Formats: sequence, structure tokens, C-alpha cells
Amino acid sequence: MNFEEELTKLALIANAAIQDVQSLADGESQLSKTEVSSKIAKARSCILSFKEKIEEVNANAKIVDKETDRVAMEVSLKHWRQELSRLNSMVRRVNLAALSIIEKQEKSALMVGGESTVSRRKILDKQAAAKGSSSVTQSLVSTSKMMAEHLQRSNDTIETLANSSKGITSTNEELKNMQGHIKNSRSLLTKYGRKENTDKIFIFLAFVFFLATVLYILKKRLWSSYSASPYNPPQDHSQEGPITI
Repeated sequence: MNFEEELTKLALIANAAIQDVQSLADGESQLSKTEVSSKIAKARSCILSFKEKIEEVNANAKIVDKETDRVAMEVSLKHWRQELSRLNSMVRRVNLAALSIIEKQEKSALMVGGESTVSRRKILDKQAAAKGSSSVTQSLVSTSKMMAEHLQRSNDTIETLANSSKGITSTNEELKNMQGHIKNSRSLLTKYGRKENTDKIFIFLAFVFFLATVLYILKKRLWSSYSASPYNPPQDHSQEGPITI
């Protein structure tokens, strides 16, 4: 296969790829950017292969010895370069046309969906308002419950404080009574202490009196025994002279 046949085949493949993109643009179906981009990439790949083959033929033409063959190859390459330029222009036009159609379809979809979008937005706003109202209601209910619980706890605390106050008052009265009993006990102990001291004094005095009595009795008995003894004659006080004072 000579270079003319190879270039012709590559040119036909590139044209077919461009026609695929053109058929998408001419169709009535909704275009997809992904599909268009894929087919454009395929067409450009075919054009690149075509360009590389032209450059290869051009390189070979420079080393051809025969002048007539080299001139014939250069004339043929000029034609194929023009074909390459035409293919590049075609792929650019088809790409722009497809992108323009896609843009129009998107704008049309936006315009058609505008009313439904507004309606949908209203519905969403109503739903959001309903959710917000429900949330506020739940919040109020929760707040009411919290206030009721707080009030109940406050009542319980007040009742506990009242009971504690009663208990403290009762304890205070008991302490006062105990203090009175302690004072009375202290007075009694003081009185008993004084009485004990008095009793000790009385006992001591009684003991002294008892000793004095015993000594007196002993003295009287000893004196009586001495006076009645035969070895102790009675003295005659009549012979004694007057007592001078």
C-alpha cells in the first residue's frame, strides 16, 4: 500500500468521525456534553494520525533521489495538507455547533423548569415553615416541661427546707431544754459541792468535839482515880495561910 492509499484511508476515517459529531448535532435528541466530547476527541485523534502520516511522507519525500518522484510527492502532499486544514476547520465548526446546541437546550430546560422550580421552592418554603413551626412548638413544649420540672424541684426544695427548718427549730428547742437541764444540773452539783464542804466541816468539828469529849472524860476519870488513891492523902487547906493575890 503506497502513501496515497494510506492518507486516503486516514482522511476517510477522520471524516467519518466528524460526521458522527455532526449527526449528533443534527439530531432532535438531547445532547450530552460527555458524548459530544468523546466523539470530538475521537475525531481529533483521527486527524492527528492523518497529520502524522503527512509528516512521515514529507520526510520520505526529502530523501527521494529522483526529481520527478519528489516533485510528484510534494504536489500530492500539498493537496493532503489542504485536506488536513479542511478537517481541522470542520471539527472546530462541528464542536462549536454541538456546544451551542447543548447551551440552548440547557437554557430551554431552565426556562421550562422555572415555573416548576418556583412552585417547588414555594412547597419547600411551606415545608420549611411547617418544620420550623413544629420545631418551635416542640421547643416550647420542651421549655414548658423544663419549667414544670424546675418548679416541681423548687417546690420540693422549699418543702425540704421547711422540714429542715422545723427540724432545726425542734433541735434548737431540745438544745435549749438540754441547756436548762445542764444549768440545773450544774446548780445542783454546785449546791452539792457546797453541802459536801459544809458536811466536811461539820464532820471535822464533830470529830474535834468527839476528841475533846474523849479527852475530857479521860481526864476526869484519871483525876478521879488519882484523888481516890491511898497514896495521895487529902490536903488540909485550913492550916494554910490566906492566899495573897
